[in-house]
Amino acid sequence: VQEDAPQNLKAKIKQFSVLKGNTDEMKQLTFIADSALGVAEKAAQAIQGTDKAAIDVHLNKALYGSAGKAATLTFSGKPRKQLCGNDANTAGEQAGKALLSDLLCVCAGATTDGTGGKTCYGGCDAAPNNGNWVVTNAGKERALAIANKCSEALKTQDKSTEVLNARLATFYKAVNNAKGSGQEVKHALGTPEGDGSGGCTGEGVSGSHTGSCVKYNDGSIISGTPPIKWQVNLRNAADAYDKRHTAEIKLAALEAEISLLNATATALLWAPKAFAAQTNGSNQQQTTTPSEKAKECEAIETDTNCDSKDFCTFQKESTEEKKCKYNATKATKTEVYLPQTQTGVGTETKTKKCKGKLEPEKECKSPDCKWEGKECKDSSILVNKQFSLMVSSAFAALLF
Repeated sequence: VQEDAPQNLKAKIKQFSVLKGNTDEMKQLTFIADSALGVAEKAAQAIQGTDKAAIDVHLNKALYGSAGKAATLTFSGKPRKQLCGNDANTAGEQAGKALLSDLLCVCAGATTDGTGGKTCYGGCDAAPNNGNWVVTNAGKERALAIANKCSEALKTQDKSTEVLNARLATFYKAVNNAKGSGQEVKHALGTPEGDGSGGCTGEGVSGSHTGSCVKYNDGSIISGTPPIKWQVNLRNAADAYDKRHTAEIKLAALEAEISLLNATATALLWAPKAFAAQTNGSNQQQTTTPSEKAKECEAIETDTNCDSKDFCTFQKESTEEKKCKYNATKATKTEVYLPQTQTGVGTETKTKKCKGKLEPEKECKSPDCKWEGKECKDSSILVNKQFSLMVSSAFAALLF
């Protein structure tokens, strides 16, 4: 675990140290860990380039221009019509560079507009749009005030390419609708008067051939050359949004995968303990042999300590010096002995050792032998038989 990992994660990982002695379970845990690392790598790849900040950068450039949100929308030394559209055939120098500057060309008020700033829709005549738009002054506040009057029904949190294409279809329908008294003004938005020869001055006086409008480059609308810059930035934002949305779907699937791996690892950690609790009560599962237990019993001297053991009995009537003896009958009620790892060696020897003994009391004695029915049997076989029955019972309980 990395040093900078959260403390709760370190604590969780530490729990798996109990599996170190079990080769099979450690192999399974290693496989699970490798799979989890694979999922983590996929997640890291999925989120590359999908941060929200990347989307916002493109959106701000679409709104404000190349300077992004820091732009003030101040244009020095040029008249409004040069920025928005010089005449019916000449595109404005700022046309298509930023959505908000195009909005100012179409909707910002002029001194000759009797009630001020009602070019687009009602409610735009209040400050800061209640007077003429002076292009040499910062127009950002005015542009945002107009934009905020946009109908709520048109606003959306969905910034996908699908939604953008639908909005752009509306834009192209409007911009391809020729304007002017004789449809002289092509590829423009707004309300040019007469033949539009006076340009997009914002005046909108009948017969003046001027108006509040923005005139785009014909090639930009017809063939996309040169491209409309705010449209390029909107498409970049939509692409980033689509990628982020795809990543979210993929991350949800990876989250389900990592949850399954976590559950599998947890089951691997707790299943042996749970089984031991079912078969042994509060005792831990034992793996030592009866012979080893017998030696442990013989090392105990007092009757109290001897009888407190789950596998020992103090034989006070015995004439032997060591009265604490291994009790196989008592042990089988509380312990589970796992089969020995050496196949066909230990079991065969003990079976031959016990087989053929005819006298229960003298010859068939613990710890290795036990009298059952009419014959002397290896006590470990009996315990293993009981272990198998316990396993069968456990599975039956799970299934039914």
